[in-house]
This record gives sequence, C-alpha cells and structure tokens, in this order.
Amino acid sequence: LVVKAVVFFSWWQQIIVTCLATFHLIDPILDYSAEDVAKGYQNLLIVVEMFVYALCHRIVFPYLDFRAGGPLAKYLEETQALRRGASIAITEMLPTDIIQEGIEYVHKGAKHLKHLKEKMRTSQEVDAGRTDAKKSKGDEEAGSEWGPDA
Repeated sequence: LVVKAVVFFSWWQQIIVTCLATFHLIDPILDYSAEDVAKGYQNLLIVVEMFVYALCHRIVFPYLDFRAGGPLAKYLEETQALRRGASIAITEMLPTDIIQEGIEYVHKGAKHLKHLKEKMRTSQEVDAGRTDAKKSKGDEEAGSEWGPDA
C-alpha cells in the first residue's frame, strides 16, 4: 500500500509541477531554466516524501517485533529462521527454479522449431513432387504434339 502511495503521490506531484512550469508559474533562477527549477522542486518533494515514509515505516513496522522475546519470537523459533546460516539463505534466494524453467522453455521451443522445419520440408517435397508431375505431364503433351522427331 505504501509503494502505491509513493507512486501515486510522486506521479501527481510531477503532473502539478510540470503544469506550473508550463503555465510559467515557476520562474528561472540564476542560470537555471524554469524547467530545471521544476525538476529540482520535484526532486526535493520526493526527498521530503521519502523521509516521511521512512518515519511511517519505522512506526508501522518496528524492528522490536523481530528481536528475541518480541511478538514474532515464537514464529522465528518454530521456523528456526535465526539458526539458518547466511549461505543457506543465499542458496534459497537464488533463482535456480527460474533458470531451470527457462531451460525447459528453450528445449520446448527447439522441439517446436524442429517440428515446424520438418513440416515445412515435407510440404516443400510435396510441392516439388507436384511441380515435377506437372512438368512430366507437360513434356508428354509436348512430345505428342510435335512428335518424336521434333
């Protein structure tokens, strides 16, 4: 929800600041154009906004919940999350399942491509056979019209 709020407020801030710059309500300062000043205002607003969101996160999601004896201590004990080493955590976070799925899709795609090529080759052979039959039929007709001595 907070991420949506950040995106929502940042987008509307940008729209408002851009409109202010477009209607010349933001003046150039020193060597900076009105557009540069508008971008600076937008960046300043985002910094202030992030500070407010950081304070809200600290209140809503306190770190004390995760300390020994905190509300999540029983859950952490049951899952033994604190006893796992960093190497196990890193191993669990590796995207090996995604890589394996990608490999499977590549193999499926290769099989499908091979099937399509085989189908095209068969189709071309059939077309070539039809063309050869037409040519030989045309040659027979030509021979009968002109005779064997032509």
